[in-house]
Amino acid sequence: MTGPAPHAEPRTILLVDDEPSVRSIIVKILRRAKFTVLEAESGAEAHRIVEGHSGKIDMVITDLFMPGQQGPEVVEALSALRPGLKVLFISGYADHDLVARTGLDDGAHFLQKPFSGRQLLAAVGGVLEG
Repeated sequence: MTGPAPHAEPRTILLVDDEPSVRSIIVKILRRAKFTVLEAESGAEAHRIVEGHSGKIDMVITDLFMPGQQGPEVVEALSALRPGLKVLFISGYADHDLVARTGLDDGAHFLQKPFSGRQLLAAVGGVLEG
């Protein structure tokens, strides 16, 4: 699998997804690519993690549709704590009208589920390096 260019220090990604099986697969892919991964199953848990994490968080990967807060709401709340967060939204919904109704702007980075490990790492690299 190809991924982002090697970085001097490990990069940290916060993954927010309500599906344990999806989180598990994404975590494995990212850790194999030498990322440090913080996991949250909800926006509220992500908020607690960010508040309690003293190190840098390079990027957030969040599901677009989750119970409670949706992806854009999660990112808005986290960005208040960590301005300038880089973000990749993921979703299994193929309905582009539904995606548009979340308030996701046209310039947002988005990856449609299901995706391969190679596609995930390419998207992560694009967000981190872009």
